[in-house]
Parts: sequence; structure tokens; C-alpha cells
Amino acid sequence: TRRTAGTVAPGSPCASASTSSSPSATGRGPSSAPSWRTARGGPTPPSGPPWGPPWAPPGGGHTGAAAAAAAGTCEEGDTMALVHSAVACSVFIAMYCMVSEVMVDQLKVKRGILQQRKRYRYILEDILPPRIIDYLSIDSDPAGGCPSWSPRSLLSTSSIGGDPYSLERLNSLGDFTSGVFVCFADIVGFTKVAASCPPCEVMRFLSVLFSAFDQLTELYDVRKMETIGDCYVTAAGIKDTPSHQWSLGKRGRAMLDLATSMLEVAASVEMPVTGAPVQLRIGMHAGDVMTGVVGFKAPRFSIFGDTINVAARMEQTGAAGRVHVSEAVRAQVPGGVWESREGVAVKGKGVMDTFFLRAWDGGGGSSSPG
Repeated sequence: TRRTAGTVAPGSPCASASTSSSPSATGRGPSSAPSWRTARGGPTPPSGPPWGPPWAPPGGGHTGAAAAAAAGTCEEGDTMALVHSAVACSVFIAMYCMVSEVMVDQLKVKRGILQQRKRYRYILEDILPPRIIDYLSIDSDPAGGCPSWSPRSLLSTSSIGGDPYSLERLNSLGDFTSGVFVCFADIVGFTKVAASCPPCEVMRFLSVLFSAFDQLTELYDVRKMETIGDCYVTAAGIKDTPSHQWSLGKRGRAMLDLATSMLEVAASVEMPVTGAPVQLRIGMHAGDVMTGVVGFKAPRFSIFGDTINVAARMEQTGAAGRVHVSEAVRAQVPGGVWESREGVAVKGKGVMDTFFLRAWDGGGGSSSPG
């Protein structure tokens, strides 16, 4: 039979498919909803499904406009969520960068402080032994912030530092050592030169010469004690130095190596006014000493005892370009060629047996200081 477009013959497969897929069969919409399966040239299908989602009310679903509005609302919500997430991420990243910069800056500051402390410690150890630095660095007055060894705290009865003349303080800041070799080196004719040239030139001259002597003390592991005007004072066997562990003979050999090297170095330096080579008078003695810090202001590591006085007398009674030593030095140092002076009158000591060093090869080489 002839069928009208848009209808389905009863009993055909299309009819059963249409019946099974109709909204009334599933209960999702009204039974009068038209089929989408129209013939070619039939009516235009609707813009959207006539029924809504399963949770739509039974009377019908969203219309096409409502569905589009709902989809737009959903898309707008997703967009806002993405925007909020992006803003939150940006804020987090900014805060993380700020915190990281602060932590990096703090780390740099801490490293700078540590490096500065190391530099300060290095400078202090050139002036004072490490144990004295540690002693002077401990114990401070919480109220005033002054060290326990300062004048104000030591004069206070409640001070941790206690009596400034106590045995505890002397033992902490001083040491008794025997068999110490002390050397005095003085520039011949320095007084006249200093009187005829500007002070800045005198200081420059001494800085050049004494810097060279400093390098020699490092070479022979001898401690530089102090400079008194143009006098350069060194010692071997002081506590907290490598030479403290040496035998008396090794200490003496190191000092004689230093003395002969100082004579050679001085001869290569010119005097400021005359331009003549520098000449040294060197005196040396060995004996017991006390080393440490005395007083409160400008602490300085010093050496005390009769040994220092005798060493200074050896320098004063010596000769230009010569190493003058006492019997105590000559007896402890094997090797070398000595010239006896047949007794020398020494101020405060009377007549002493002293010697000039004529040749020395104790350092592995050969030198003739006189």
C-alpha cells in the first residue's frame, strides 16, 4: 500500500524500532513526541531533544534555549574556577618567590658573618695565642655587656672575673716556659736616619724590612713577639707554637737560621737617607720566660723574665753585621764556628762569657755572618 511520508507501516522493523525507542516506552517524555526518523523531505527535526535528562520533571524536559543557558552557565562556572585557580597559583608562586628571596638573603648574611668572623679570628691569632683569645671572649656582664676581664667588671665585687691578680687569671693569661730562645735584632744607625727624614718615610722603610722578617719567621716557625722602634724581637719555644714541641737544640738551630737569614735580607735593603745597605746588630740568649697578657687596655701578648734582659744586653754589646750570643745559646746548639769574646761586661750582670757566630751551616746550607 502507499504510505505517507513520515509514517511507518505497522509490523515493519522500523515500526518496532520506533516503538522501542519512543519516549513513552522509556517513560522519559510524552507519548505524542514525534519521531526523529523522518523520511527525506519530511518535517525538519527539532533543534534539541524534546525530553530532558533523567532527572527532568515528568511533564517534559529543557527546551533548546534552556539547555543552551544551562550549558553557558556551566561553562561560565568552569571559567571562573579556572580563573580562581590561576589567581591562587599566581599568589602562591609570588609568596614562594618572596620567601625564597628572604631565605637566600638571610643565608648570604650568615655566610658573610661567618667569613667576617674567620677574618677577625685570623687577625687576632696573629696577635694573641688562640687560648687567650678564647679566654678573653668568654664571660660577659649581661647588664652592661662588658667582658669579665674589663676594668669595670674586675673592680666589681660581684664580677665573674673576680680578683684581677688572682692565680686563676694569671694561669689563664700567662704561661711559664723554660728553654726559650730570645733574639733581638736592631738596625745600626737608625736614630740618625730617623731624625733626618719624614715620619712617613721611616714607617715605610720599617714596613718593608719587617715584612721581610715576618716571612722569615713563618719559614722557620719562630714567633714574632713585638717590635720596639727599630728593634725586632722573636722567640722560639713559646707555648702554642710549633717550636714548643722541639728540643732545645732544634730551637737554637731555628733561631740561628733566622738570625743569619735576617742579616742577608737586611743587606739587600737600603737606608732611607744614605742609601747604604741595612746593617743589623743581633743578640741572643736562652732561658726561662713567662708569656702572657698584662693589664686591661689594648691587650698584647708579651714575654717577661731575665732572659729577655740578657738577650737585649747581647744585642747592645754586639757588633754591626754580627750575631752575638751567650754561653747558654752556644752550649745548646751543636755545630757552627764560634769566636769567644773573652768576657764582656754586661750591665746588671757583670762579666759574661759571650761569643760571636763566625760561620753557620745548621740549616743545611753555609753562611758566614761574621
